[in-house]
Amino acid sequence: MTLSLSKDSVVRITGPAKVEVKKGKILLVGAVYEPNSSIIIHRLRSYGLKALEDSELSVTLGTGATVEEPSEGEEVVDEWLRICEVLEKDMGKLSRLTVMILGPIESGKTTLTAFISNYFIQKGKKVGLIDADIGQEDVAIPTTIALAEPKDVFVWQRDLSPKMIKFVGCISPQYCQNNVMAALMNLLNEVKDLYEVLIINTDGWVTTPQALEFKLSLIRWLKPTHVLVLNTDLATYIQRSLPKNVKVLNTPRPAKVKERSREERRRLRAEAYRKYFSNAKERDIDLNDVKIFGSCLLSGKELSIDEVKNLIRIPEELINKIAYVSKYYNIINIFIEAETIPYLPRIESQQGLEVNILKPQDQEGIVVGILDNTLRDVAVGIIKKIDLRKKSIRILTPWEGPIGALVVGRVKVSLDTFEDTSRLGKCVI
Repeated sequence: MTLSLSKDSVVRITGPAKVEVKKGKILLVGAVYEPNSSIIIHRLRSYGLKALEDSELSVTLGTGATVEEPSEGEEVVDEWLRICEVLEKDMGKLSRLTVMILGPIESGKTTLTAFISNYFIQKGKKVGLIDADIGQEDVAIPTTIALAEPKDVFVWQRDLSPKMIKFVGCISPQYCQNNVMAALMNLLNEVKDLYEVLIINTDGWVTTPQALEFKLSLIRWLKPTHVLVLNTDLATYIQRSLPKNVKVLNTPRPAKVKERSREERRRLRAEAYRKYFSNAKERDIDLNDVKIFGSCLLSGKELSIDEVKNLIRIPEELINKIAYVSKYYNIINIFIEAETIPYLPRIESQQGLEVNILKPQDQEGIVVGILDNTLRDVAVGIIKKIDLRKKSIRILTPWEGPIGALVVGRVKVSLDTFEDTSRLGKCVI
């Protein structure tokens, strides 16, 4: 279809769609596009498009896509532009900007992040973008925090490639707040002096007192110059807690957004894993050559069968199937070699000891962080197999360099579909 727009008019386009500028000039996600420009809008995205002058567009719509004129107040392009102008003005008084974006799920955080990035990229500023939404990570993969350095304007963060990642190991921030905090602080300390504008997009966990306390802790320790909040109540809570030198901007959100179902969000996570591991290879690693973080089994003291028998009563039918045993504080971890066992006999805890029986299939698909010999995050892998008689572990990873340590995550994915199959508790390996 051909779409003619008069100056200052706004339309909302929901994907999948392709937009080509034939005449005039438009603003989309904070970027200015002129004739011969082409933009792809994903089927799960919806954006307000503003004509900066009389314009003519060629719009190709896929199944389910729409073009509509929003009602008054539904789109926030002009308000977001004014916020960018405020940030630009404040930048004249500061050496650099660090902007943190807060808001509920599906409130427009990702679009606002791209909007501000594009605005400053076209102003010639060096922009760094930190995606800290570990559950719906767009720049890298879930379980990580990632930094991107966009050189040109973009529509969705999934169009970017990670320049640096930090492994957190879970996809629900409420269960790993300390890891999120540590990873963000570590990343920020490494890159904060490299960019004129640094934008931090956070997760949507904001609707409980615990969540608010966590977000305030992030602000306290990361010390952003500006906090943009896409929720009026949340902005009020944040403003009441912070001194005046941290500028909190109550930022309007679009009245209509393309909401994603739980299944669509899971599918997006699978797509991110699949993309990251598309060029991965299997690597067999000697467990004597690497260190392991977060493993009850491998971090504990190895025990012989005789030593175990002195601690707990083990059924005879299980003895020959045991490949490895370790004691980790009061936990006796028993790794069973057999792939399939008709049943696991019950082992009674004794002497205040807890018994944890592990099978090879328990570890298959666990996501792990990969560190170099200086404990710097370099990549992510997936466990494919552990052979504790040979003391080796096989992982799938795109990383080809040296490995100093592995960090065991709390997420397991299917090696066939890359979909999340479970959220893991402690001592799964």
